[in-house]
This record gives sequence, C-alpha cells and structure tokens, in this order.
Amino acid sequence: MDRRDFLSCSGALAAAALATRTSGQDRLIFNLSEQLEAIRNKYGLPGIAAAAVSGERIAAEGVAGVRQIGSDEKITLDDRFALASCTKRMTGAMIARVIDSDRLSFDTTLAEALPDMPMRDDYRPVTVAQLLNHTGGIATYTQIGPRLTPILFELKGSPAEQREQFIKHLLGEQPVAKPGTERNYSNASYALVATVAERRTGRAWDKLMQDEVFQPLGMTRAGFGRPRDKERPGEPALHRKGENGYEPEPEGQARPLGALAPAGDVHCSIRDFARFAAYELSAMQGNDALLKPATAKRWQEISPGNGADERSFFGGSPFISTGCVIWPRKNLAVVVAINGGGAGDAVQAAFEAVKKRVDLDK
Repeated sequence: MDRRDFLSCSGALAAAALATRTSGQDRLIFNLSEQLEAIRNKYGLPGIAAAAVSGERIAAEGVAGVRQIGSDEKITLDDRFALASCTKRMTGAMIARVIDSDRLSFDTTLAEALPDMPMRDDYRPVTVAQLLNHTGGIATYTQIGPRLTPILFELKGSPAEQREQFIKHLLGEQPVAKPGTERNYSNASYALVATVAERRTGRAWDKLMQDEVFQPLGMTRAGFGRPRDKERPGEPALHRKGENGYEPEPEGQARPLGALAPAGDVHCSIRDFARFAAYELSAMQGNDALLKPATAKRWQEISPGNGADERSFFGGSPFISTGCVIWPRKNLAVVVAINGGGAGDAVQAAFEAVKKRVDLDK
C-alpha cells in the first residue's frame, strides 16, 4: 500500500464509527467527538481535534467546538490547526532527508556550514546534531516580544532573508551554556539548522518541507503561517485565554515568526498530523519510510524524547496548544490540536481519553 494513501478515508463519520477497508481487512474508525466534547466543556476550549493511529491506519478521530468564539462554524476533520513547536519534529525529519542526499551530515560543524558567517569561536565546532537536540548552547528565544527580543521585530525581507539577518545576530550572542554540555530547548537552534540546510540545498525551508516531508507523506493540507487569514477565512482562528475565557486573536497582531518559522510555523489538518505521527511511530519501530537505515538510526539516537517506550512532543503559545504522543510497543500514536493557548492539561487529557477509547476497542 502506498504510504501517501495509507491514512486516506472517505465520507463523514457516523455517530459511532464507520467501517473502512485497510489492507484487505475491515477496520473500524471510532468517532472521538463525544470524548472531545467532554474535554472541550471541562476546559472551556474554543475547538479541539484529535486522532489516533495504530500502525499505518487511523484507529480513531474526532472534533468538537467552533472555529472562532462567537461563530457557529463547527470544527471539521479537514480544518487546519497551527502546530507551534510540533513543527520541530517535521523540520528535523527534513534535515535528515537533506543528510540522506549527501549535502549535509549530522557531524557538519557551523564553521564548515557557514564559512562566510561571522561567529563567536564557541560556535565553530557546534554540529548539526547538537542543533537538532538543543545542546549547541544557542540562545533559546522561547519568550518573544518587542522588549524581550527586539531583533525579531526589526528584520526585513522574505522569511529566508530574515533568518539570514537573525542568524548573523544570533551567532554574535554569548552561548547560554558551553556547547555540548547541556540541553537548553531553543527555537533559535532550529532556525539556525534550517538556515544551514537552505545554504546547502539552495532551497528555502518551506520548499524543503514541502519536497522532503509533506509530499512524501501525503500531507496535502499542510502549510505555513496562520491557518486562518484573508486567503483562508474558513479555518480555525487562534484564541488567547483571558479572565473571562477564550477570545480570538486580534486581527493584524504582530507575529514575527519569519525568522523562527522552522521552529513553529507549520499548520495542517488533524489527519495530516496523524500521517506524520504514523511515520514517527513506524520510525521508532525501526521502519523509517523516509530515511536510509544509518540516517534513521542516528536521528532516533539524537532525538529529544522520553525513551524507547514513549516519545511525546508538544506545541504551545498563548494562542495554540498541540501535542503528539507515541507508544511504539502499543503500536499507537495520538495527536491533538486546540485552537487556543494555555491548554496543555487539555492536550494531556485528550491523550488519555483517546488511548483508553482505542484500548477498549482492541
């Protein structure tokens, strides 16, 4: 079965489940909407979507809530959600694909990759692997604002041009720790490793993502930036949680993510997110469909995560809450997306609710 098609399904879900055909056997896709509606009500969320994959098939999926507070437009399975930092796993997979093309190595240093870029001596021996696992001593840039990070609000040009400007500034900053000695989660580290890939391939990060990750995995509803904009007015809006509940993100709000896009600016449908989770699940089980065996093994070894029995990664901002958890021994992965910020507890609750639902039906 072609991996591009392995998670496709047609028609809407019935109240409980619909039978689908996968590899010649009848399978059930269970509707999670009832469980998600309970979570949405408990946490006061605008909207939520979730899906579970078992092996290479969707085992359960569902949605609840609205695209925007104050509107009656319901969330659908095809709606696009911003992923925030869940983007990093996709960027990492793209970097590994570039390594497979022999244009880069996990051991390539910044001195080798950016020979014409001024940088502090501390950064010259930092490797691609250290950038991917946050041990390169790179400034974190996890708190963004005009006063905290003024450089991000001063950048001009295309996202790729903004990254070049930002990287020149970044490599002149003092390391947050001696490179190679400790892990410091860093958005800027992923902007830096993406710039290295752009330099080596001559392709911008978004083009690389389309070519090396989205297209091979059949992620047809994946893209970049806000899901809802003038060109896509029918997608979920982002929401901030205030004293009186969630409120939609104000229109025209400054959001300087061009330079940091490789760390957090992908959006996609919950089904496309599930496609990526299915890939991650198979890769953890030793069946990486995108990478050569040696590259896949090294990527698994350096990947930040919880261990052989579980890996989870999350995305969050004041306006976004997402997550993915993978249990390779259970042959199960779950993805959750919420169009509102500060909802990490709701993401965890959805993980457990979906896991319980799928386990009960095995």
